[in-house]
Amino acid sequence: MNLIQAEINKLLDLFNQGLFRDVIRKSDDLIKKFPAEKFIVKLQGVCHLELKEFALSERKFKECLLLDENDPEIFNNLGILFHRQFQYQKSLKNFAKAISLDKNYFIAFNNLGCLFRDYSLFDDAIKTFKDGLTLNQQNVELHQNLSHCLLITRQFELGSKEYNWRWPIDHIIKNNTLLSSKNMWNGKDPNVRLLLWREQGLGDEIFFLNFLRNLRKKVKEIKVIIDGRLKTIYEKSFPEVKFYIKQKDILKDDFDFHLPIGNLIETLHHYEDFLNYKSFPYLLSDQNKVNSLKAELPKQKKIIGIAWKTLYEAGEIDNKSIDISIFGNLLKDKNCVIISLQYGDVQSELEVLRNVYGLEIFEFPSVDRWTDIDGLAALIDVCHLVISSSNSIVHLAGALRKPTKVFLPLVPSFWWFDKGKKSAWYESVQLYRQKKLESWSEPYYDIKRDIEIFFDTDV
Repeated sequence: MNLIQAEINKLLDLFNQGLFRDVIRKSDDLIKKFPAEKFIVKLQGVCHLELKEFALSERKFKECLLLDENDPEIFNNLGILFHRQFQYQKSLKNFAKAISLDKNYFIAFNNLGCLFRDYSLFDDAIKTFKDGLTLNQQNVELHQNLSHCLLITRQFELGSKEYNWRWPIDHIIKNNTLLSSKNMWNGKDPNVRLLLWREQGLGDEIFFLNFLRNLRKKVKEIKVIIDGRLKTIYEKSFPEVKFYIKQKDILKDDFDFHLPIGNLIETLHHYEDFLNYKSFPYLLSDQNKVNSLKAELPKQKKIIGIAWKTLYEAGEIDNKSIDISIFGNLLKDKNCVIISLQYGDVQSELEVLRNVYGLEIFEFPSVDRWTDIDGLAALIDVCHLVISSSNSIVHLAGALRKPTKVFLPLVPSFWWFDKGKKSAWYESVQLYRQKKLESWSEPYYDIKRDIEIFFDTDV
């Protein structure tokens, strides 16, 4: 191995650890020794991109073009750069250039498809992802992105098959003694004892488990491995289904077939009753808890539950989240009290609602919004209305059939589909969609108009 390659490998090791500043610092010295080494300059550009230093990133990529004007990877990186800055035309031009330089560059096809998807151009995105898959049939990202675009446009047949690429399901089953002992259910044989197993986050789990309403009439017996936080409320709501928190409590002889809950769309979508169960609640709150909470609330004011953000594990807020000021402007001067349904440390945001917008807030600190789902469901059930960003609260409120208004980003999770104000899954949920990336003004004014009508009615 020559000297330059050994130094590049050290930089890549730092890059893979997320130490982007260290990469830039150490590569500055290396560039002085090897000014024509394009890869180092390119790596600096990517580091600045990851640090959201877009101007510096663009400068580095353009320096790369002076060294090699026909490198498709540089144009692909510029496409990503402009995509992240919401510069659609510049992003499109650079992805197209990358593909023109290398017709087999499937990564550029994937990135171009993501650009189309993020601007709601789903037909173009679907075609582009499929083109990429002709070049690399085993690329997981292409399959995952294609599945989202197909499902959000209600193309269940192909979309649900592509959705199987979300996890290495075969690998999971192969390495699980219990699951590998039986076959996956194909959705056709009704005379079976079926084991469903969880695989995703809380909101996803609540969404997919709404298909228990369809499923319980189609098989002989159902067992479900469920998030422990959901076990009590689901046992109360589905007494004919057996719920487990731990797999070790289930024996091989207890079931005939198994299925991950994310496969329920694939197995059930062809039945006539697939979307016929939204007109009644499928979860039941604890009415003793509901009555206890109601006793603490004023009788002559509307009770409004709110949730406004989703947090990643690292504590970062995602693009579905809403600034608390939007809720303050919606609800100020209204005859209402606020219940925060939001998990996490939100005291500073609640103080904004109190001090800036003059809103009355009931906190109910005894209810842990993250661990106590029964208590959270009771909080939702005392509300006259829930207003939320598109997080797990919406699924829980919809499952309880609580009137809910939800802010949706331009490209939401597939279950909200690409158009329409009514939810296909929850009759009580109304959808208010972004019309432009990064702008909540249109859904804000749509909700504001409907809020005025809501407050004109009696408590």
